[in-house]
Amino acid sequence: MADLKSQTPVEIDTALAEIWERSYRPTERAVALRQRVKFDAERVASGRFVRRMSAEQITKAIADAEKFEAERDAILAEAVPFEAEFEARGRWNRYYLVDNTGGHIHRERNCTTCFFSTVYSWLVDLADYSESTMVLRYGEKACTICFPTAPSMAGWGEYGKREKAERAATKAAKKAEKEAGYIRVEFPEAIARLGSSVRTFKTQRAAEIELVQAAVRVREYQRAIDNGTANSHWGGLRDRDQSTVDAIGGALGELRGVNASWIVAELSERIRAKLKRDDREAEKARVAYEADRAAWAKFRGDADVKS
Repeated sequence: MADLKSQTPVEIDTALAEIWERSYRPTERAVALRQRVKFDAERVASGRFVRRMSAEQITKAIADAEKFEAERDAILAEAVPFEAEFEARGRWNRYYLVDNTGGHIHRERNCTTCFFSTVYSWLVDLADYSESTMVLRYGEKACTICFPTAPSMAGWGEYGKREKAERAATKAAKKAEKEAGYIRVEFPEAIARLGSSVRTFKTQRAAEIELVQAAVRVREYQRAIDNGTANSHWGGLRDRDQSTVDAIGGALGELRGVNASWIVAELSERIRAKLKRDDREAEKARVAYEADRAAWAKFRGDADVKS
């Protein structure tokens, strides 16, 4: 073992933390075994239950518990010289962070604001730090019961500012990562939407849906123009939607390394399928309209006869 007198408080507490961490497993197993035996004895003593553990099982459980307790004691014996050095130096400051969301830093693990079941993380890197330095670093994270000088206002101190900056940086990084997969489409100014010539699609699927819808409108406008049933301004609407198809197709093509016409051809089946669906819906609407007109005409005719 290295000379402890030459080690810093941080080095000593780091070694102690490692020793105590190794002692947790045998401790927990010994406690579990003894509780099992105790619980079984209490069940029998109540007179309402029969014993669930045999004599052999009880003997083995106790023997195993003693074995784990011996293992624990051997591990904790390694901590004795470190604790002796801690006492010899006048017990430097130690700090413990409650291991949950919003947990505070405490001077000891018996603070009145905590519970028996509270789990702590030992901040060994703060060994021998003065209270003022710790509070300056962690601000409102310090417990005001253990450290009366600690602030209670969120965002105070270096920790609050650093935590706020880290949250902002994390949020910005996630946003940038998310937006990296977005598709930006630049539209001609003539068809700019909402006062902007750029539209962002969060997924390629969303861009494809918009392209298909625009392509369907182009064909519907053109069909109406060819049939002579179009309004005078439908030619401009057709051209606007064709520009939309070209712009989105170009953006998707650039992303996939092909030209816009290849993208439109790839989506041709979906375009034709939507045209058929729209035609079916239009026909249903026309039939329903004609049926309503016929019913209304019949109703009016009957009314005239009755009058």
